[in-house]
Order: sequence, then structure tokens, then C-alpha cells
Amino acid sequence: MNRSPAVPLTLAGALLIATAAPFALELTSGDEKFSTTALSGMYLVRMALALIGTLALLVAIPRLRALPGTGGHLPGWSLDAALIATALTAATQFVQLFVVRWLGDIDPDLLDIPMGGVLMASMVASWVLYLLAWTIVGGLALRRQVVPVPAGVLLIIGAVLQPVFGPLAALPFGAALLMTARAARGSTIQVTDASAAPIASRS
Repeated sequence: MNRSPAVPLTLAGALLIATAAPFALELTSGDEKFSTTALSGMYLVRMALALIGTLALLVAIPRLRALPGTGGHLPGWSLDAALIATALTAATQFVQLFVVRWLGDIDPDLLDIPMGGVLMASMVASWVLYLLAWTIVGGLALRRQVVPVPAGVLLIIGAVLQPVFGPLAALPFGAALLMTARAARGSTIQVTDASAAPIASRS
């Protein structure tokens, strides 16, 4: 490849892991109201980091298209779906970072009203899209041997974690990108099929 995706994938992977670290320290939260949490400085820092991590993932997605595999490149439609799903996640985090704080300054009680109706339906739809899109990308990456096997598995794990743990999904995504970048730097992609190894190692 003339333009190796290794450098942008490495930067995106490292940034994803760095921004997810604060969330790993707070898997268990207290019983305080959401309005109390949302108006704290730590919440703002954590959501800002989450948004940065998601934007890093957005930047990395087009680079995955350049990766060769023994079964061909990843299809554009799968990466387009992942791009849309990830963009919706970034939009959600933007709202959590800026709009939630603005609403809390006006009336904190608004933040403690349970979600429902159209808002809840749209959130669930975006979670389902994210889960499906990234599971498909991970599965195709494994099938076409575009990324190392552990990286493909981590992409699927990240897809499952996002609807449940939110920004913590950046950890497996970041690790997957770092593994893929390392393989790209070596100009070969790790494969599991021994019969395909000579194809992957040809210069």
C-alpha cells in the first residue's frame, strides 16, 4: 500500500483506550440522581473524553477500507453502516455533554424525568443499529481475514458493549485498531487458514 493506514489506526486506537480509561474506574455508581451527576465537573470531563474517543473511531473507519484480506476488502456498505451508527453515537454524546448541562442549569428536575416515547425509541434504534453494524463489520473482517483474529473478535465485543456500557466499548475498539495497525505496519494481515498464509505473505 502506498498510503498505509497504520499511523491513523494507531493514533485512533491509542486515543480510544485513553478516553475510555476514566469510565473503567466508575463501573459502579451511587444512588444519586442523574441531575446531581450530570451537573458535576467529572461528568463533563468523562463525556468530553467519550466524544473525543467516538470521533477518533469515526476517523478510523474509512482507513479500514484500505486493508487487504485474503477474502477481499471490507465492503463499503458495511463501513457506511458503521459510520452512520458511530456518528449517531457521537451526536448522542454531544447532547449529553452540552445540552444536558444547559437543561440542568435551567431546571435540574428535567434531567430526572425518565425517558420515553419518541426519544426512547430513537435511542434504542441507534443502539440496535450500532450493535448490528459493528457486529457485521467484525464478522466480515474475520471471514475475509482483513484484521487479526483477536482484533475481529474485539470489534464484535465492542459492538455488544456499546448499548450496555456506552463509552467503555472504546476499550475493545481501541485494542482492535492497535492490533490491526501493527499488522498493517508489517504489510501482512494475520490469518488463521494455513493454506492462505502464502497469499498473505507474498511481496
